[in-house]
Amino acid sequence: MLLRLSASVLEIVRQTTDDHATSLGAAIEWAPVATRALAQIIESLSAQDRALYAGLGIFPGSFDVADACQVLAPIVDTVDDKKLVDFLAMSLLRQVEAHRYEVRYSIVRANVEEAFRQLPPDQQQAVGDAFARHYAQKAQQYSEESDVTAQTLFERDWAAIRKGQAIAQERAPDLDRELVIYANACFSYLDARRDYRLLETWLEAGLAAAKRRGDDANKALLLALHRAIVADRQQQWAEAAQWYRQALDMPGAAPDTRAIACLGLGCVAEEQQQWAEAAQWYRRALDTPGAAPATRAAACNELGNVAAAQQQWEEAAQRYQQALDMPGAAPDTRARACNGLGCVAAAQQQWAEAAQWYRQALDMPGAAPDTRAIACLRLGIVAERQQQWTKAAEWYAQALAIPDAAPATHAVACLGLGLCRLRSEERS
Repeated sequence: MLLRLSASVLEIVRQTTDDHATSLGAAIEWAPVATRALAQIIESLSAQDRALYAGLGIFPGSFDVADACQVLAPIVDTVDDKKLVDFLAMSLLRQVEAHRYEVRYSIVRANVEEAFRQLPPDQQQAVGDAFARHYAQKAQQYSEESDVTAQTLFERDWAAIRKGQAIAQERAPDLDRELVIYANACFSYLDARRDYRLLETWLEAGLAAAKRRGDDANKALLLALHRAIVADRQQQWAEAAQWYRQALDMPGAAPDTRAIACLGLGCVAEEQQQWAEAAQWYRRALDTPGAAPATRAAACNELGNVAAAQQQWEEAAQRYQQALDMPGAAPDTRARACNGLGCVAAAQQQWAEAAQWYRQALDMPGAAPDTRAIACLRLGIVAERQQQWTKAAEWYAQALAIPDAAPATHAVACLGLGLCRLRSEERS
């Protein structure tokens, strides 16, 4: 009986929601029929399976068996593949990959969300808390992966992570620990997306939670990251420096947090062309005992930039090479070091070597989109200096076509394309 009902629901729901040839009138006519049939299926389930079905209403997207086990533990004794496969056979779920499912069809989605809202308030809260804690831990795990892997995992679970943070914010101060985790773990992902408004909101929530918890190490890290965004977006260098110093001097700050604060202070000085002060802060970040290798490599890169800005090419090359060779350096740091070494070669008109370094930056797995776009720009400049206008235009066009590159990088690419066109017309 149950299988016959589920088969009927599948056909009805398909006609109601997925058949694009179905008229609006036909869809409206079938919707009540599908809803009644679905209600019969849910009524025929055991009490535990009805609780499982209702609990699935908290997931905004796909989930795996482990997610369901952790999140629904407060209301369901066991969740395994067999139970979810049974729901799959009833057309309540769709399998998106091995051991991973999502609620299918809009009518079922609306029904399962309503079923969750009908749970007793204490059960809703218990499941919500478990959801927020679970996805905070997943965000933490994702943040420790390589850049490419982390981005893929964050994108897959982003709807759930965002919902988990919202639940944690509603449940503060009980879920303050999770607010701190969300703010820290999602920083790099949101920064790469340039979603600064959401990032600022999450950092402020995490900062407030860290203050309530008295967790100085996390508070210092959040301050440093938060003010880095303020400096980047608003170029309020004095205010940024003030907050970086506060993070640096805060009792309980982890060594790598202090090193990151030093990097921030170096950037503030560098933006104001205060080269000696910038180099001092970068060296302090590099020499901080306990600083992470990725932070130390970034400090080497910045020391290379300071040297290059003063045309100290030998020093710049040494620092860029140091960053490139440092074990544990982030892929994007290594790519930026290659771009730096290309600049050193280009400054000495060693065009073949410069192009080689820029290509290495462009092809570096895990390099940020803007770093890759800058490599294309500089390959265009190398071609331009050799009056290879067609080739230069191709590189500028490639830089312009890279999604998520900085607007300023795209603007320079447009200027390069305009120059190439002008030179080509002059030759004609």
